[in-house]
Amino acid sequence: MWKIIGIGCGVVVALGVAVTVAALVFVPRLFDFAQKKLAEEQERQAIAAAWDAPDRGAAPAQVFPLMVKGYRLDRADDRADVPELNLDVKGAHAVYSAGASRVEVFAYPVSKLEAEALMARAERAYEQDGERGVREFTSVDIEDSYGRVYLSAPGLGQSHLWFTKGWLLVFRTPDAEDREAFVREFLRTPRRQGGV
Repeated sequence: MWKIIGIGCGVVVALGVAVTVAALVFVPRLFDFAQKKLAEEQERQAIAAAWDAPDRGAAPAQVFPLMVKGYRLDRADDRADVPELNLDVKGAHAVYSAGASRVEVFAYPVSKLEAEALMARAERAYEQDGERGVREFTSVDIEDSYGRVYLSAPGLGQSHLWFTKGWLLVFRTPDAEDREAFVREFLRTPRRQGGV
């Protein structure tokens, strides 16, 4: 009987040591990971808040910078429909290229509620695509004017949707490599003030 109690106590002590060691090893890593993600999101919000947004009635040529992180603006127009994502509102459209890489940018002057609805449409399109994809979401806060969605699936490529200052910006590419660096640089790059 004492032998069984001794084994039971040994198992409990071993489990306690294992849980303590796991907590000492993994909790700091989890805390560091959470801090890193929070810092990244705060940086995104700061970039979005600093963006020099165009006037709501700006012509497409006035919405987009000529160069963004090594990407050249190939064209800017008002063909802003994205049927694959069920986006069918008036806006501006641009195509950027760098070598074999191509990024399309769509800019929609919309309210926060319209942006939320358009983001939800895009999310549904990815869900209905039928292929497993990556989805990262930061909701539009009622007290703030910032929101972000990242969607990726083999059939639809990747889409970064950012809402800030009354504009929903949609960045789409078939590239496998994440193009968030392009998005960040787009928001940091001064726009053209004149036409083409």
